[in-house]
Amino acid sequence: MSTKGGVCTIASILLAAISLGASAQRETEDETDARRDAPTLEERVEALERSVASLDRRTTGSLAGATPNEALLARRIEQLERELSAIRRDIERLQRNADAALRTAADAQRAAAAAEREARNAASRLR
Repeated sequence: MSTKGGVCTIASILLAAISLGASAQRETEDETDARRDAPTLEERVEALERSVASLDRRTTGSLAGATPNEALLARRIEQLERELSAIRRDIERLQRNADAALRTAADAQRAAAAAEREARNAASRLR
């Protein structure tokens, strides 16, 4: 391999590693932006707690002395269970996205380290 060809190859490897790292960073930033737009887990939990508190008020304070409508309560409980399931799915999806972003970043870091080693080796051969 000629010196000029080796430098071009190393430069190509470095550019590819940098591009891969930048791409991983953009994906992470895009996911972060999407999470910023959607309600946070804390906000969703607070909404669920408000719903439960509202249900408690309706079945105790406002219905004092009256028998609560069991069908209404059953539907409300089912709705809360569905909301809780949605939160669980969101947490699992976020965990998978975070794991994928971590793997991508680690791969980019390894590629950048390999490109750096190649560049150093090429530079030492040029001397």
